Amino acid sequence: MLDERDLKIIEILKEDARTPISEIAKELNISNTAVKKRIKKLEKEGVIVGYTIKTNDQILGKKKAMLIIHLNLDKFTEMVRFILESNEIESAYYRSSSTGYMFYLITEEKDINEIKKKVEKMASDICPVTMLEKLI
Repeated sequence: MLDERDLKIIEILKEDARTPISEIAKELNISNTAVKKRIKKLEKEGVIVGYTIKTNDQILGKKKAMLIIHLNLDKFTEMVRFILESNEIESAYYRSSSTGYMFYLITEEKDINEIKKKVEKMASDICPVTMLEKLI
């Protein structure tokens, strides 16, 4: 069972996983040892499953695009599999007003036509792709 201190530790680590134990302890008004034990317990119980970094995609040369994939609802399971297996798609949003799925795509391609070709190739076995003509 998580208490308020556990939840606060999680909140702090979500914001910055490199926050020093001493800083967390000071904010929670508990010892460094108590914070370490709580973090270890959260890791052991599977609440904390890993640590990661955030990157600046623009500096790394990656571009962002929006695209819409239209498909029959009977292709939904295949589309979910495609999304889960794709390293190109960061997140997906369902548009309830149509049979389209909207994707937020991050790729190293700089040319929108190349992005479209890449996604069409990845999704061609499932459905046709319509690309919004704008990079974000």
